[in-house]
Amino acid sequence: MTAMTSDETCRPLLATVLLLSLAACQQGGGGAPVAEFEMIDLPAPAMFNELARGLGRPHLLELPPRSINERHDLRMVDTDELSVLDAIIALDSSFAYDRRPGVLILHPVGQEKEASPFSTVVSSFQVEGSVAQALQDLIVVGLPKETALTAAPAGQSRPVRVDMQNATVRDVLAEIAAQAHLSLSVEPGIIRMEIVPPVD
Repeated sequence: MTAMTSDETCRPLLATVLLLSLAACQQGGGGAPVAEFEMIDLPAPAMFNELARGLGRPHLLELPPRSINERHDLRMVDTDELSVLDAIIALDSSFAYDRRPGVLILHPVGQEKEASPFSTVVSSFQVEGSVAQALQDLIVVGLPKETALTAAPAGQSRPVRVDMQNATVRDVLAEIAAQAHLSLSVEPGIIRMEIVPPVD
């Protein structure tokens, strides 16, 4: 288990995300404008999680099987989504992010990524049904069978339709998160699912 899995480290004592606009038509190349982003004494992955939730973005947060003890402060004003993501990664170079249509991804890099069970390639994955069914099927074909699934009841029944070939488990999870508008937090042996709260 990593340090990031406890409630204490997943939820900040002070976390402020103020957004100028979330309208897609007003986003530039840097993504959504961010008026102010302030994180105090948090690991970089927790900052990513707070940014994605504050933006109302479906996201996949992948943690390695080690403790993440480094904590940081970050404050940015009059900026944008991409600049904040770049700043978060600059704080901890053991992670990288990926912006895809409909979803943000944070994952380990280097050997930790190569050794990750979520880098397992699935030759074919097809499912049409609920999120719960999709995740359970993915565990059967691509992950150790002892992998535990913790899912928000309201999100389990959301419909998804996935048809992917030669994709990593990480790719499939990102697609599920995007389609069902979910937050997925994963580490070896654990998949946690939450609903992404709407942004006013």
